[in-house]
Amino acid sequence: MEEICKGFPLSEFTKSETAARLNINNNPSKYFKRNMQTFCPVIEYLDKVSRGRLEITSGYRSSQLNFYADGVNNSYHTIGLALDIKPGIPFHIAEKIIANIDPSITTIHYDGHIHMHKESRDRSYEAANYKSELPISSGYTHGYQVASLLLGLVIVAFAVAGVMVKFVYPMSYSTTKH
Repeated sequence: MEEICKGFPLSEFTKSETAARLNINNNPSKYFKRNMQTFCPVIEYLDKVSRGRLEITSGYRSSQLNFYADGVNNSYHTIGLALDIKPGIPFHIAEKIIANIDPSITTIHYDGHIHMHKESRDRSYEAANYKSELPISSGYTHGYQVASLLLGLVIVAFAVAGVMVKFVYPMSYSTTKH
């Protein structure tokens, strides 16, 4: 079992009911695994302080999973630089601990969890790696292609139905008063 942080296997960072339900591959590259390891000092310390009650609720998300999870287009989750956690201790204390251990981590307290992400110094390198990770028909591109195709089919169906009604039932378009 591959560990990202001491006591936290890769599966804790990639688990997703949505990925399992939709059979989405949510396996990060080596590069994105290294990004996730930047959170290890924080995760390991919070887990120790909370006596093992820390829970990772969302970690790495492939671009396709991020799309179906309604993640933002430029989500740090898709490059391994964001985690959502339930710290197992009061949130305000956890946020202070995070800031003390690694001031470069930004925290946002949401209802029920803390989102933390780490700004990257070299987004161009990450973007190149991110794009090389994408399957040809996944993520937003795939979603928009499907939506466009469905919309096109609906428009054609209505157009054909309108033409059929006009030519098959010409009486319904009669302007003669009875």
